[in-house]
Amino acid sequence: MRKCLLIVPVLLLSLVVIAGVSAQLGTPNVPSATTWQDKALWQAEARFYKSGNNTLALGVVTRLGERTDLTAWYTYLNNDSHSPLGGAMRDSRWSGLSLALRQELKDEGAPAKVALMPSLEFGLKRPRGTNAATGAFADEQRVTPAVAVPVEWLWGSTTVILCPRVVWFEESIDDSTGGVTQGFGTQFSIGAGARHPLGRGALVGDVAYPFSGHNSLATSTNTPNRKALWSAGWEGLLGGGGDTWVTLYATNGTGPSLATSAIAAPGNGVGLGVRVGHIF
Repeated sequence: MRKCLLIVPVLLLSLVVIAGVSAQLGTPNVPSATTWQDKALWQAEARFYKSGNNTLALGVVTRLGERTDLTAWYTYLNNDSHSPLGGAMRDSRWSGLSLALRQELKDEGAPAKVALMPSLEFGLKRPRGTNAATGAFADEQRVTPAVAVPVEWLWGSTTVILCPRVVWFEESIDDSTGGVTQGFGTQFSIGAGARHPLGRGALVGDVAYPFSGHNSLATSTNTPNRKALWSAGWEGLLGGGGDTWVTLYATNGTGPSLATSAIAAPGNGVGLGVRVGHIF
């Protein structure tokens, strides 16, 4: 009996911890409006696609003030696709560093939290898309600005997030043949995410759609198009300490940052992702 009395508080504490963490992490592709209030959060993420694409990322979230935090991601994208687009194979790799500042807007008594999130994505090497069949290539811009305005509220026990976002991708890209390749352009999208407590974790999911600009490449033509972007999965604690957890999910999004999470995988391919976080 005494043992049971000890176990119950531990389980309740674990649920409180994961609920608190969930309220500050958002979903795989939609950011939360709640600023990070703990010690530095370190994260590692991998996304793997049947088409041959994969994403590896390392990130940290650190508190800057009562309603301000900073998120940094190093992201490596390998787009050496086994599936040809427009009849040609692709051979594209890119690595970048993104910085996103989240400022929670104070409005006492408001039913929802609102945050402003400006972001810059820096290509550590100039991003290059290559046609593996001809060797022709196109170099994209080194810096991609983005801004999101997540709005978050509780609907019963479910955390709901509505997130308009603008990403300034390049409109047109000069290529090595002397021609011009169409880019994604200025993309405006609206996304919605949800987190629902389940046991010692939470079900997570999101969906977004670009209403201007583009976010993917068509399989048949290798030209930009628009696709609904989504994720669905589960997040839970690892161990009983409450400071390490894992998220397992499926998605067609390509990365964790504001810019890369606005891009759907070429041909709308679905990938499996895993994210592990630890508070130091």
